[in-house]
Amino acid sequence: MKNFTIIFFAVCVFCFASLSNSQGVKVTEDMKFTDEGFQFMTKGNPVEAEKSFKKALSINPDNPYTLLNLGVLYQQTNRPEEARKMYEKVIKLQPKETAPGHASSTIAGKSLGQLAADYLKTIK
Repeated sequence: MKNFTIIFFAVCVFCFASLSNSQGVKVTEDMKFTDEGFQFMTKGNPVEAEKSFKKALSINPDNPYTLLNLGVLYQQTNRPEEARKMYEKVIKLQPKETAPGHASSTIAGKSLGQLAADYLKTIK
């Protein structure tokens, strides 16, 4: 459960950082659905979260924030192979985005690809 807490914290930072535009990320329709999915995750509603993340991916299938969040959701709902696919796609995309400086000291400054690689290692 500890790994999920770390992962969940990291991903929530990405959603809020991107939507606040403080990191220079443009707020787009896919990011709105990503944030919506994150909100459902925090409220313990994985079914609606997944729907929102999939809407976001239908708009932008290469959104690394959405892919990372969906990977976390799959991992939390005991779907390790689906989580693995999301993490691997983030790694393959080699996104330039990094965890914001105000994030946890263990993730701040890491690229989304590096975080995906770290999370991938937690899948058994």
